[in-house]
Parts: sequence; structure tokens; C-alpha cells
Amino acid sequence: TRCADVTGVQTCALPIWFGRMKNRLKKSEIFGAIFVMVFGTLMHFFYDWSGKNPIVALFAPYNESTWEHLKLLFFPVLIYSVFQYAYIGKQYSGYVTGRLAGIVSGALTIVIVFYTYMAVFKHPILWIDVTLFYLSVIVCYRVAYSITRQEKIPRAAEILSGICLIGIMLSFFYLSVL
Repeated sequence: TRCADVTGVQTCALPIWFGRMKNRLKKSEIFGAIFVMVFGTLMHFFYDWSGKNPIVALFAPYNESTWEHLKLLFFPVLIYSVFQYAYIGKQYSGYVTGRLAGIVSGALTIVIVFYTYMAVFKHPILWIDVTLFYLSVIVCYRVAYSITRQEKIPRAAEILSGICLIGIMLSFFYLSVL
């Protein structure tokens, strides 16, 4: 038997519960990555589909700059994270810190790989750009998962991470109206 009965208390219940909790997180992160890949890809067209609405430009890219394309990662991850937090995120002390680290890692992947391949090829290549976006989503969710499942993230780190996420969002808004 995997469980022990110590003074009438079954000692395996807590480790099994934690194992199930981490499995739910993994499944939720995989679903999140798929959601971000699909929604982020569609977001590329939102601005044109909206008739070039300036409100849509706050959330979706309105030109082909790298900065604008970072919105394809940031906003779908943020949207999914709000729902994920309500579903399972409250159970993890490092949830918000994981989201911030994931978003930053994914964004850095986009910037570093894009400018590296542009230095080599001297022009954008669509299939590399699309693959790069999907790669950045995988990096984002892998990093987020690794940090979120850690058990002892200080509350101050969570608060600071939340402030940073709000700051990134406001930066997108501000720089989209300039």
C-alpha cells in the first residue's frame, strides 16, 4: 500500500491531493497555450477587421512593428490568466509571479530571435514569424508553469509582479495612442 495509517490518520491524502493539483495546473497551462496561439493569431487581424478602430489598436497590433506584435502574446495570456486564476490560480502562491515571468520570457524570445534572424536574412519571413510566435507561447507557458508550481513565492513578489503586469499593460495602451 502507498498510504500509511498513523494514529488513525491516512498520511497519503495530502501528497495525492498536491499531485492532482499540479496535474490540473499542467492541463490548464497546455490549454492556455493553445488558447493563446489561436487567439493571438486571430488578434493579428482585429485592427483591420474593426475598420481600424483606435480602441482595438490599444489591444491588437495596428502596424507591423515588433512592439505591436508583442500584444499578440501579452493580451491573450492576460485574458486567459484572469479565468485561470479564478479556476485554479488562487491555490498557488506564485501564480502572478509565474505569469509575469512567462510573459517576459516569451516577449524576450520574440525580440531576440526576431532581430537575430533579421540580421542574418535581412528581411522578414512569414513562416519564421509565425513559428516564432508559437515558440514564444510555449516558452511563456513553460516558464509560467515552472514558477507557479513552486510552493514558497513571497506575497511581496506576487504584489510586485501584479504591479509590473499592470505597468506593461499601461505601456501598451500609452504607446499605442502616440
